Amino acid sequence: MEAPRSDARSSVLRLALALPLACAVIIGALWLGQSLRTYREPAAPPAPSEEPGAQAGASPAPQPLPPMQSIDLPPDVARNAGAPVPNADGTYLVGQTADYKSLAVIRLTADRDALNLKSEVVAAVADTGFLAWMPDGKSFIARGNTVVNTASGKAQMKMNDVFRVDLAGQRTKLGEAWLVSSSLSPDARLLAAFDGDMRLVVIRTDGGGMQLVANDQGGAPSLLGWDGSGAILRFDERGATIHRIPTAGAALRDLPVNGARYIGGITRWSPDRRAAIVSATVTTSAGVCECDRLLTDGVVDMPRDAFAVWVGPHTLLTRASDEHAGTVDALSGARATLNAKMRSEKIRIIAVSLPYVMWLDETKNVAHILDLAKDRDTGVGLNDSPAGAYPLNGGRFLWWRDRSLSILNMSAWWAFYVDAHPTPSPIPQSKDQSAVPAGYVRVERPEGGWSAVMPKSWYRRDAPQHGSEFLSYDPEGMDSSGNLAPAGETRVVLRMENDYGAADLRTFASTYPAGPMGKNDLGADTQVAGQPAYTTTFVSAQPPPWNAPMRIWFLRSPYFVDRVVTVTATNTRMQEVDAIVQSLRFFKPAPPAALTVTRAEVIAKYSKPSFSATRVDRVEAKLVRWKDYEKARGGFRSYTNDPDELTWVVIVYGEIKAQGGRGGPLRVTTPDPNATPQTFKYETHAFSATGAEGGMYGCCGPDGRPTWFDTLVDLAK
Repeated sequence: MEAPRSDARSSVLRLALALPLACAVIIGALWLGQSLRTYREPAAPPAPSEEPGAQAGASPAPQPLPPMQSIDLPPDVARNAGAPVPNADGTYLVGQTADYKSLAVIRLTADRDALNLKSEVVAAVADTGFLAWMPDGKSFIARGNTVVNTASGKAQMKMNDVFRVDLAGQRTKLGEAWLVSSSLSPDARLLAAFDGDMRLVVIRTDGGGMQLVANDQGGAPSLLGWDGSGAILRFDERGATIHRIPTAGAALRDLPVNGARYIGGITRWSPDRRAAIVSATVTTSAGVCECDRLLTDGVVDMPRDAFAVWVGPHTLLTRASDEHAGTVDALSGARATLNAKMRSEKIRIIAVSLPYVMWLDETKNVAHILDLAKDRDTGVGLNDSPAGAYPLNGGRFLWWRDRSLSILNMSAWWAFYVDAHPTPSPIPQSKDQSAVPAGYVRVERPEGGWSAVMPKSWYRRDAPQHGSEFLSYDPEGMDSSGNLAPAGETRVVLRMENDYGAADLRTFASTYPAGPMGKNDLGADTQVAGQPAYTTTFVSAQPPPWNAPMRIWFLRSPYFVDRVVTVTATNTRMQEVDAIVQSLRFFKPAPPAALTVTRAEVIAKYSKPSFSATRVDRVEAKLVRWKDYEKARGGFRSYTNDPDELTWVVIVYGEIKAQGGRGGPLRVTTPDPNATPQTFKYETHAFSATGAEGGMYGCCGPDGRPTWFDTLVDLAK
């Protein structure tokens, strides 16, 4: 028997979670269940020659990538020396060895499905410091830690060897330079630096030697990098100007600094190298300021509301006073406003991997991702929030905090958490608006057979189980998907839930998980919509900030004999909340959703091997109501799936591998890592037969058949 025995090593994964995404641990569990279903769904329909029910010879379709993968660093890598620096595709990192004496070249073990990526040190490069990755990610530029000109007898700045280091740790000497400041050219063929006499030089990264570019020492060694023409920019404090120095040919026009006393530090060039953000020392009416300034044809003030981050060829990210994100062209000044909002007065941009911007709401310590391509923003529930991040190609980030390191794949994140869960449309307004108070509107949910009034200025969105949410605030772009009401605001949630056999409302309320497990302050019988009701006020047992005082009503609809209508609200805006509850009306509900997924489609899909079912011997499927599946399966309650929803329950028999090592709910392991992984006889799936969201995955059964499956009555027969 499959469950709930611990020796059966069975676990059920709930996929239909709401999206507060409070903890990153949930990421792996959710991804596993979804990918088990998606794995069997090819991008194109099967070819005409393919027969439904094809067995183990079928080629599985590409499965979705996990949204986040944690990196297990080897023990011989230092944990307190900052995050290792990745190459562009994130396959290799450069960090430090645990004794801090060498660079560690770290290779990540390729495993597209794993939620924990293994890594190994493939080379330790002694007496060397990292400078920059080459664009192809197959080598990097480094400096020797030993000063090479101590015996020259000349009064010079200290110079070091410059190396190109391959992934095996082999160093090729490129030249010698004073590396107080250096910069790779846009094509990475040249490294600009200084010699011991503070003169500008370039070093060929292919090993072709070095060249003196400017004999003039030029004052302080403030190297600003390369512009789009291939010229090197250097600040000269003697004339308070920026020299544009070509590697060959005549000198170019200098750029004015417009009052800046010094320009140096890290220069952040736009992708097309037509503009840059520089660090400038300027005198203002408030005194001396170390400020970001914009460099184009000269040094000017940063555009209003702009962050020091590039999100286009020469486009900066902005945030207006109304919280809307936007962009500003650094050359023309043209602006664009997005619908997405950045809801915080204290924002730190962590990293940009286009089209995504990772930013931190420092007030709440919540990380967000702004999707510029699709004009949307979401909190990503990384607890604790990232200390920093590096951009990787493909819309990914390597982010870190304390001693942990992870890769966040935002394309996969949005695809699973947002695109697979589209924003629900509001419930429609009722045709009958008679006797509606001024400033209110009556709305209805036809499938649930109910209507209620709500303030016209409020927001509404669908809730599970024929329900709806009424919000006194705009949830768009808020943390926790807008599920946590701001101070002084309220969120009212109405749902029609399975009563699980409760004989009366008080019995149901006493076991209701969302509420009275906290401190119950008041409970009383009442009447709502002409029906007997029970109401209580309580303080939730959830941790802050989810522990605000709440009110909840329980009643029944005359059209659903085995459901309880619940209305939950924060204990604020009581007048409007009471108006919603007291206006509730019931009517005959619309017919339930019809079957859209056939048995043949189910059998064909699950007959194909997946990364969990590596061999499929046969497949059984029954069409049932969700409530009947919950009752037969036992041990869990969805609280999300509609009780009357048509549901396919599928048993896949064959060779099943538990996916606990890949982020699933199981932790089925063998003591010897080289041993053959334990396999099981079957796995179970349950999902909507009408195209709705939410489902279950069960793994794994050691016996031949789950006995509870026999108790289900197949509605399709």
